[in-house]
Amino acid sequence: MKIIDIKNLSFTYPGNSFPTLENVNLEMFSGENYCIVGPNGGGKSTLLHLILGLLNPGSGSIELFGGKPEKTVDQVGFMAQYFKLDSLFPITVLDVVLEGRLKGVFPLHFSRKDREIALEALAELGMEKLAHESFSALSGGQRQRVLLA
Repeated sequence: MKIIDIKNLSFTYPGNSFPTLENVNLEMFSGENYCIVGPNGGGKSTLLHLILGLLNPGSGSIELFGGKPEKTVDQVGFMAQYFKLDSLFPITVLDVVLEGRLKGVFPLHFSRKDREIALEALAELGMEKLAHESFSALSGGQRQRVLLA
């Protein structure tokens, strides 16, 4: 099954006179492993942001699981290299994991099932005892494990 289908994708950041990505074509299939390799500033993160629907392409098309990224992105896990959060922002480890259960519904409401799934994810990574601790109090490695959950 094709999971990603990119055709003639181009993207230029506003204010730049040169494209970050130009005429990218890419197909990825389930059951396969892929690696995106390139120099610093080569567009790897931009490509991922486009696939996730966080950026819109200047031209070309992207399909993720046969649909538009903004409609199918809930089937994808993504962990950024850096997660910036104000250390004074009062958010618990469980709150961070629950963010992965959001479906664009406001006001924010998480079901009992959402909480069970989040706690299971924390348990898989050995982080369940920290569920009610402040996210900002964790070490860098602990934060990465929570973000994975």
